[in-house]
Amino acid sequence: MNLAKTFIIVAIFGGAYTYWHHHHPITQYSAAITSNGGTTIAKNDRPQITTNGFAYLPPALGQNASKVYVVTVEGCPSEDAQRANLLAKNLMQRGIPVQQIDNVSFSYSERPDDKTMQRMTSIMQGPIPIVFINGYAKSDPSLDEVIAEYHSNNQ
Repeated sequence: MNLAKTFIIVAIFGGAYTYWHHHHPITQYSAAITSNGGTTIAKNDRPQITTNGFAYLPPALGQNASKVYVVTVEGCPSEDAQRANLLAKNLMQRGIPVQQIDNVSFSYSERPDDKTMQRMTSIMQGPIPIVFINGYAKSDPSLDEVIAEYHSNNQ
């Protein structure tokens, strides 16, 4: 279980570090895609923590605002990984578009403030599954929390 978490954390920060050094500067940090057809909203216009406990993070690369992303370790038999697989399966059964991923890279042109970095670290080092929905993330959320967050972002 600890090996799986370590792998995810190393992959995430390694990917972010590599991307940042190859694509600096970029301008994606100041905007996030919304679910209403691709318009952008400045990060300061969004709540930092939602009513469902999901925290705003810098944009994750390659994520679509209309989809739920469940971070897990592919093929891992751990209890955490099995919980992630079950969460994704339950979301699919409810017609919620979901994709399981095993790494996340973030994009920003300048280092996020300390509070944002603390949120990122806390979430990314928490137990899996880690769930991303439209620029927000939470470590080990319940099925009900994910469904509520998805519907609040896709109204």
